[in-house]
Amino acid sequence: MLWPEKMVAALPKGTFARMVAVLRPDEDKTAFIREAVEAELARREKAKPKA
Repeated sequence: MLWPEKMVAALPKGTFARMVAVLRPDEDKTAFIREAVEAELARREKAKPKA
């Protein structure tokens, strides 16, 4: 299975419309969310102090 982990998330009203407005031609909302989560994880992991 390509995407074995799933979740449901509640988002503020208007979020889907904002996402659709900035999607690339070959992109859907799910791909956008995946990319955003990966980017935020990378940013936070990079900023995390070394133990």
